[in-house]
Amino acid sequence: MAFCHTHLHGEFSLLDGCGKAEDYAQRAVDIGQTAVALTDHGNLAGVLYHAQACEEKGVKPIIGMEAYFEPVVGQSRELKQRGHHLLLISKNQEGFRNLMRLSSVGFTPERFYYNPLIDWDLLARHSAGLIATSTCVSGYIPDLILQGKIEDAKEALDRFLQIFSDDFFMEIQPHDFGEQHVVNKMIV
Repeated sequence: MAFCHTHLHGEFSLLDGCGKAEDYAQRAVDIGQTAVALTDHGNLAGVLYHAQACEEKGVKPIIGMEAYFEPVVGQSRELKQRGHHLLLISKNQEGFRNLMRLSSVGFTPERFYYNPLIDWDLLARHSAGLIATSTCVSGYIPDLILQGKIEDAKEALDRFLQIFSDDFFMEIQPHDFGEQHVVNKMIV
């Protein structure tokens, strides 16, 4: 069975990533991986570097982004929405175009508040060709689980499945801390 990192942040994930595309591509080669993803927070700034580094090393580049999601992005700054994490990976050219669209629209003045925000409406219109995951404890569904809002988490899962169908996955992460244990248990 092959393994491929699909949730990896680089130097364009401010305060959360430090690796460079060349280093990730080389590491993939060193450990026998044939592909590696780059999924920076809220932007696609490292995509070109990632694709070039992977091409030089003979590794397949997987393009993605860890978006910032809120159910409804309000135009009022009073809502103080900073966004939950939502991992999006392009599986084809259409998905890449949709990633670019989501990233760009998230940075518009009416959506940007600390982070570039996307919501249900925007996701539904630009989900073709994308794979999505629930991400870490900062994701929307994990956050609902941690708040004890299990029915709301199930409704959110149903909504993600309506949008992404078989291309939505729940992430189980092996981090050893209390909140992650709670989320992992509920996901299983």
